[in-house]
Amino acid sequence: MKNYLKNRFCFIATIACGLFAVHLTAFAQSIKLVGTIRDNREVLQWVQVKDKQSGKKVITDADGRYELEVGSNAILQITAKGYQSQTVQLENKPIINVLLVPDAGYLHKTLLKKIKEIEPYAHFLQAEKQTVVKSNPLYYRARLAYIENVYFENPHVQSPDKALKVFLDYCKTQNLLNDFSGQFAKAARTLGFELITDQSPVNMDETIPASTAIRNIAYTTPNGYSQKLDLFLPKNAASKPIPCVIFVHDGGWAVHKRAWFEAQARYLAAKGYVAVNIDYRMIDAVTPLQSVYDAKAAVRWVKANALKFNIDTNKIGACGASAGAHLAGILATTGNDPVLEGDGDNRKFSSKIQAAAGFATPTLTGRKTWPRGQAESLPDWFEKISPYKHITPDDAPFLFIHGSDDSLVSVDEAKDMYKRYQENGILTELEIQEGKGHVFYMNMTVMEHAYQFFKKVFN
Repeated sequence: MKNYLKNRFCFIATIACGLFAVHLTAFAQSIKLVGTIRDNREVLQWVQVKDKQSGKKVITDADGRYELEVGSNAILQITAKGYQSQTVQLENKPIINVLLVPDAGYLHKTLLKKIKEIEPYAHFLQAEKQTVVKSNPLYYRARLAYIENVYFENPHVQSPDKALKVFLDYCKTQNLLNDFSGQFAKAARTLGFELITDQSPVNMDETIPASTAIRNIAYTTPNGYSQKLDLFLPKNAASKPIPCVIFVHDGGWAVHKRAWFEAQARYLAAKGYVAVNIDYRMIDAVTPLQSVYDAKAAVRWVKANALKFNIDTNKIGACGASAGAHLAGILATTGNDPVLEGDGDNRKFSSKIQAAAGFATPTLTGRKTWPRGQAESLPDWFEKISPYKHITPDDAPFLFIHGSDDSLVSVDEAKDMYKRYQENGILTELEIQEGKGHVFYMNMTVMEHAYQFFKKVFN
């Protein structure tokens, strides 16, 4: 009897150990898979990533990211509307990033839809009717090649000018246009800017901590065409409302898109602020006065959505560089000036901010230190949107950071406005970076200085 019980116990123990070993093996072969799904243009949200063996599936988030627990030899199926589906063998890789290729027919329909969507702003189709000699297959093929280039093949450029030159040169050599006065080229350039995405020169994956992104939010819709913003929230939710800083990209009111300044926005979100990164209308289609209207509409949008995103409406700042610094400056100095509010959305909210930081700021002093080479008569919008001309004692505190050797925007622009701020008793700081030229600010060291200033003002 004892031997029987002993043998029986050994048999059960052996089975239990075997089952335990199988369980451990299965557990060891389970992998937490992560990755990003994108196309050649941008990261893709709402893409389905499915493990064909287990049936488990997830959807990518706003940053195109996904996480999925799978077996070590799983087969993934990646599907998204308008894209060719892909099948990927895992092969024990914990990270799988996938580049999707759009369906040609879907891409063509998307491009035509985008052109019509942008028309109230770019007036490209209107210019086309007046300029193209006649309905010509050569022209429409050239137009499609231009649009595909800037929208999908090379969307991360700072401007569409290279592709635009190829397009216009071809039209000229083939005698496809009857007017080369420039209106058609302006419209095509405006369209191109609305189709590119641009990109930050800062390697954000390595230097900027993660934040929660909500992208492509329409914040104002002048004349039926929306300007967009990206919103970056701290990873950890705060127990009380937190400050928000609006970021405005540089580019002479003429080049770049909001992605160019994304690193700065994400940097501040990692510090615990809400960061809003905006596009705005540019001068091939409008004057800088309309750019001001858009910047003010962005402030009003933030206040209108403050409760939703846990924003303290008494701690709103603006940060920009070059033309974007000018827009931050006009936000700091004009508060609720009705002349500059424009006809954007959320008009019942104030556009007044509490702090600003500007890198290489054109303050429009009128001393001709900017723009250099300006003719005797300044544009009619110049004084209307001059931060220098609007200074009053109740303006928002301002940090100026400027390169001593800036050959585009003289350092005197910052010095003059800093002096006027002091004379009016407004909190201000001036940091002159010796030996630096105009674009010294595309790094996080400069952004840290801005953050410290915002923290001083808000705290």
